[in-house]
Amino acid sequence: GLWQALLSQLLQVLLANRPEGATVEALFPQQADREAFFRCIALLPQAGSALRRCGSDFAASAAVAQDAFRVALEGVFAPFMMREVPKVIVQSDHNYHPNEDWLFRLHIDRASVLRIRFDPRCKTEVDGDFLQFFRDE
Repeated sequence: GLWQALLSQLLQVLLANRPEGATVEALFPQQADREAFFRCIALLPQAGSALRRCGSDFAASAAVAQDAFRVALEGVFAPFMMREVPKVIVQSDHNYHPNEDWLFRLHIDRASVLRIRFDPRCKTEVDGDFLQFFRDE
């Protein structure tokens, strides 16, 4: 929200108005600091615009370009590199009760996709049972 907007504007101003010679490499001489800088940029809604302002830095320093590329790859591969995907198992009573309305709300922070699997033994009554999923209430 507001914090990201302020950080975004601050980084845009910093990159647009930095003095000559104040390269990313000069501002952040340590690799870890440059990577942290690029991670901050990657979180911004206008990340592409901020990175375009670093074009001359990428051309002038292979190390800076490599650091930015490394951070970009982390963002691409991070979801696939997780050792364990969080799982939630939801079960109703077996056998469930007649005329039962059951609402279950599940919220997983930062989830962009949910995969829902049913046990092959799951059953519903035709025209009597309904299952609905909502993105937001």
